[in-house]
Amino acid sequence: MDLNEEIFYEKVNLCQIELTITPAERTSKAPEANNSRFFIAEFSFKRLSAEAIATQEAVFKGMPLWREDTLTGDAEPILSYNFNPPVEVCNQVGTAETPVSLSSAA
Repeated sequence: MDLNEEIFYEKVNLCQIELTITPAERTSKAPEANNSRFFIAEFSFKRLSAEAIATQEAVFKGMPLWREDTLTGDAEPILSYNFNPPVEVCNQVGTAETPVSLSSAA
């Protein structure tokens, strides 16, 4: 969560940084844990150069990212980055029900 704040204020997104995740060893201070050791992840990042960003965009331009199991057709994405699902995959797109006419007595 702390890193998210930094990324926001640097005005970059995850496609414009090099993300590094490092394991950090910790020791539990709880009396019942008997000083047991565990690891947590520490995150850091550095901004990619303009050249690296351009290379990355060129490499991934032809590889749109999407997950078929989450594509239902009901959602209308407001904000997406590199999300271009093929419409024919979604069974619900274009199969809207025909509205039922009500009689004049209704």
